Amino acid sequence: MTARHHRWLVPAVLCMLAARAGADSLTLGEVLAASASHFPAIQSAVAEKHAREGRSLAAEGAFDLALEQDALLWADGYYDGMALDNRLVKPLPFANAKAFAGYRLSNDDFPVYQQERVTNGGGEFNLGVVFSLWRDRLIDERRFALANTRFEVREAELDLLLARLTTQRNAARAYWNWVAAGRQLEVYQRLVALAEQRMAGLEERASAGDVARVFVTENRQNLLRRQAIARQAEQDLTAAAIELSLFLRDAAGTPRVPHAAELPGRFPPSETAVGDPAALVATVLAQRPELDRLDVAAAAERKRLALAENELMPRVDLGLKGAHDLGGGARSRQGLDAIVDLTVSIPLETRRGRGKVAESRARLSQIELDRKLLGERLANEVLKLGTGLNAARDFVTITAAEAEQATLLEQAERDRFAAGASDFFLVNLREERTADALIRNLGSRLRYFHALADLQAITLDLEALALAAP
Repeated sequence: MTARHHRWLVPAVLCMLAARAGADSLTLGEVLAASASHFPAIQSAVAEKHAREGRSLAAEGAFDLALEQDALLWADGYYDGMALDNRLVKPLPFANAKAFAGYRLSNDDFPVYQQERVTNGGGEFNLGVVFSLWRDRLIDERRFALANTRFEVREAELDLLLARLTTQRNAARAYWNWVAAGRQLEVYQRLVALAEQRMAGLEERASAGDVARVFVTENRQNLLRRQAIARQAEQDLTAAAIELSLFLRDAAGTPRVPHAAELPGRFPPSETAVGDPAALVATVLAQRPELDRLDVAAAAERKRLALAENELMPRVDLGLKGAHDLGGGARSRQGLDAIVDLTVSIPLETRRGRGKVAESRARLSQIELDRKLLGERLANEVLKLGTGLNAARDFVTITAAEAEQATLLEQAERDRFAAGASDFFLVNLREERTADALIRNLGSRLRYFHALADLQAITLDLEALALAAP
């Protein structure tokens, strides 16, 4: 078999062995699915979104149809007037308008200065509309409150997306930390096993007088040091498993600490690379929720500015009303009445409105600057993550080759030691250099998968983060 075929065969065999060893292992997909469904930060963001939707519905209530009624009874005195006024009132979401339709009924025992209360015997039917021609025509407090709650709902949706992205990124990082801790423990356990095997052989050879007793003492010291390192690695694995349990949850949402037996056989291949990190910048800036959130804040502030400028305008309200009395009564109340009512109010001092206008304009300038800075930071972050991922991928290849060479040298030194051509110190040195190389390789793989999780989060790779819509 040629060297070229050998290079392709070894990774394939390793992948097959890893698949068999990890048949029952915990996968990243399981962790991401659990955290997406049950992580409290995501559920809290969902609850906040529902709360803001409720607030928006409440703001729509400002335009609800209402039944109003006025009843008047002249209880004592010279007059004995009674009047009942019922009307349906519907605020409209334009021009500060309000439509109404009503029915009035009264007797005629009122003072002359209150004759407008009097209806014919069958009562009066009326309908009309009132709306603004200048101030409050384009915006008013009710429409601003409704628009503002809708902006808040959109902000909550973006916050929910951010919470999901952050959670899944952190879940992936916690998973790879756990995998790396498990693999590191294996490296140190191998060192301990080698020292224990050598101890038995050295004890036997020292008893036979083949080696000095000092070699036994030296190996025992080395064994104790390796056991201490392995014990620390066990503690690190336990800590990583506990950290992972924040994201790995059962069907009831309770954190579940994974067992060491669930560790996968090895890290998966480091295949993903970024061809041109700069090309990702435009894509990221077009879809990041942080930037969208600032855009929503700017839109809300422009609405606030319009409301403030509205306060500087004169009020000109026009009312149109039609009324018709039924039944017997005064001739003056017969037929259809058409009434036009015009109300004008001019503000003479406008400090409140001018102050609000100045504040909103300053806020808009601030949001624009914040967005510019955030865009620059995101661009830098994308470039760093893209180049960092590519560099980590290269380091994985380099450190894997280094570990392979160290393993070959270790085995050659062990063969020489068995043949009596080497000594304990050189074998021990080769073993620890192999362990160091393996640990460096694990570190490079961990950095690679951390960078990959970060890049998937910043580029909104929802499918990779188990956030894609089913």
